[in-house]
Amino acid sequence: MSKSVHHIVQVSSQFQILALCAAIQHGAVPIDKRSSTLLVCNNTPIPEIHPFVLSDEVQQLADLYFGKVVLFNDLTYPLRPKDFSPSPSQRHIWQRLLRDYFAVPHDSRVHLTVESLQVNPARALAMIFGDSPLSVHADGLMVYSPTRFHLDPTLTQRIHSLVYPDFLPGISPLLFNELAITRTPVPLAACDSTIRSLSASGSSSLPVRSSPTSSYALILGQYLSQLGVLTQSEEDDLYRGMLDRAVTQGFSAVVFRPHPSAPPTSVRSFVQYAHLVGVDITVDDCPTPVEFRYILNPPEKVFSVFSTALATASIGGGLPVEAVGTELLLEALTPYQNSNRVPVTLCDLLFRADSPSLSVEEVQELVNAVGYCMQARTLPHLRDDAQRFVDTHRLGSSLPWRRYIKKRRAESLGLISPPKPQPVVEAGPRPPASLYGRVRRAVGRRVRAQVRGNQ
Repeated sequence: MSKSVHHIVQVSSQFQILALCAAIQHGAVPIDKRSSTLLVCNNTPIPEIHPFVLSDEVQQLADLYFGKVVLFNDLTYPLRPKDFSPSPSQRHIWQRLLRDYFAVPHDSRVHLTVESLQVNPARALAMIFGDSPLSVHADGLMVYSPTRFHLDPTLTQRIHSLVYPDFLPGISPLLFNELAITRTPVPLAACDSTIRSLSASGSSSLPVRSSPTSSYALILGQYLSQLGVLTQSEEDDLYRGMLDRAVTQGFSAVVFRPHPSAPPTSVRSFVQYAHLVGVDITVDDCPTPVEFRYILNPPEKVFSVFSTALATASIGGGLPVEAVGTELLLEALTPYQNSNRVPVTLCDLLFRADSPSLSVEEVQELVNAVGYCMQARTLPHLRDDAQRFVDTHRLGSSLPWRRYIKKRRAESLGLISPPKPQPVVEAGPRPPASLYGRVRRAVGRRVRAQVRGNQ
């Protein structure tokens, strides 16, 4: 008789909970509510001043699809989840403690579903439950980025599946592309259906203060300064630029949704600028995922830099979107293998104002080319795609490769030939000294000798 399975699902954002509940409802993730635990982690740099508070809607979804909801920060305090890393000698103790805390029957097997095996607490949990099969869920455009770090075979051999919202139908993700695992895309329509079913029950509504009565544009803030990509001043300028574009396009009402970690001074500065240009500005700091807004009170247009919410708005909700500042980010991201490069590339490619019209195959080729240049050792099988992209997208084309691939990177990988070295011009024989020069040096030597003799 096979053992029963208890699912432990680790998340760190409200949208992850929405996406996983949609996946369960869609049948993509076979989780039985009676034997499941949702482990919520607040991974903000300073969780003490940025508490993780589930919105009413997300809390209802969590209670609807999971048997137990646990805030991991309460369990590991004073350690933060990112700092939670028990030593090998402590792991079996932690497994017993967690099994008891999550009410996992002693005769049940544990199946772990985590968000990122490269970092804690997901990595620590995988090591604690060292004999458990693993699934990975992804909630953003970073799923199309290659795996950041080489993972130990003791982890990769246990990965069974990758579950992710199908942000770009037809495009295959590069995350764990090097592994033979099951990939399960969940249609964005499943998220839409989950939200609508919750709304139909009368359980979901947006706060009145965050819902303009007229048509409006939505500006989504990110966390670029915290990533070290831009300074806070540069990031603030980007949002002001988005506001200016909204005004130019005829919007008089704007909703600004800052990133939860955005400093209050930055938000106040943006509001002051909006008042200066005569815009009716509303700040939406509601923790409910923005996808609820797309359905309950959709904006006329969405602006951001490379937020995943651009894809859920455009692909999932059919809303007009515009990516602003992506060209700046493509240059600013360092090192080249920064995992945000593929999300920025995709938003620049698909959502900027003058984006070219491309086929699914062309988008996939670009994703493969950039992914190969980021992690050539991990993805050697994508070299042909990278070479073909570089060869067929020269300067002057609608999709020049130099926009997305650094020249030095292409040279170092042999995708293009390095510049020919300049011929070295050898110096010829030294011309004979002139008569004047010889006389001057001879006189100088004689004068110095006389001076020494008189001393």
